[in-house]
Amino acid sequence: TALLTNGKFDPEKYAELGQRCLKKNGELLKYLGTAANVRDMLSIADALDGSNSTVNFIGVSYGTLIGSWFVNSESLYRLRDPRTSIEH
Repeated sequence: TALLTNGKFDPEKYAELGQRCLKKNGELLKYLGTAANVRDMLSIADALDGSNSTVNFIGVSYGTLIGSWFVNSESLYRLRDPRTSIEH
């Protein structure tokens, strides 16, 4: 909220930037974002500890968002202790 209250927010500028990004890198966008991070973390756990290995996770800052994806997605059963505390 500080960005919106302390700086000039120009939605048209961000929309234009988004369109340029989509045009130049659209095929890569499916590999970016929180869902992709969670998939990558599960793949790494599988590679290191075997297929369908469990994941223990503590997240801070952006990690709280990743943790909420773990808890609210199909990967829930892979957590040893699916209780979470998210602080913002």
